[in-house]
Amino acid sequence: MFALRVLPVSAESTIAPKNYRIVAPASAPQFCILVGWNTITEMSRMSSIIEHVNAQNMTVTTVSGRVYHLDGTPGDERYGAELWDMFYPQYSCVDRTTEFLPPGMQ
Repeated sequence: MFALRVLPVSAESTIAPKNYRIVAPASAPQFCILVGWNTITEMSRMSSIIEHVNAQNMTVTTVSGRVYHLDGTPGDERYGAELWDMFYPQYSCVDRTTEFLPPGMQ
C-alpha cells in the first residue's frame, strides 16, 4: 500500500495535465474522473469527480473546485485504464474521453 499527498485546492487550484483521459467506473459511468500527467510535479494525477467539462475552453472543474486546463490532445487510451487499475483494481473502468471533447481534439 502507498500513501498519496494531495495539496488542498487553495494551494493548487489549477493543474494543466498532459496525456489525459476521462474515465469512470463501468458500474457507475456518471462518476467521471480525469487522469493524466501533471507537468508541474511530473507525476500521474487523478482528479476528484468531474463536475463540469468546458470543451470550448478545454477545462475540467471537479467537485472539489479544482480546475484542470487540458494541455494538448488526450493521451493513449491505455494510460487512463492503467492508472485507474493502480487505484481501483476491483472496478473495471470505461473511457469516456471522446464523449466530452470536440471533434479534432481526440
